[in-house]
Amino acid sequence: MQSLLFGFTYLWVAINSIWKLEDDGLGWYCMLVTVVAVPTAFTTLPDIGMLVLWLMWASLWFMFFLLLSLRIKIAKITGYWTIANAIVTGAAGYTILIKVWPWL
Repeated sequence: MQSLLFGFTYLWVAINSIWKLEDDGLGWYCMLVTVVAVPTAFTTLPDIGMLVLWLMWASLWFMFFLLLSLRIKIAKITGYWTIANAIVTGAAGYTILIKVWPWL
């Protein structure tokens, strides 16, 4: 179910890009996702790794809300945090695939 949070985010980004729509709606959606993602993080316990990942993703969605809806000028730091999230998420996915995730 939580994968839909990612799926609809990607879909909304694609729709905005294709039809050149304003980003306000996407930003407000990111706020909604943040509100859902934070409690979701705690449902993953005792898997501390997934807890950290969900909190990282929630913080990134919150930064997109601040950037896109409230127009707070945090584009550069949001970009860096996006890269950090991508690297950590990719590394976590790889460790899960090769069955060395510490919390398996």
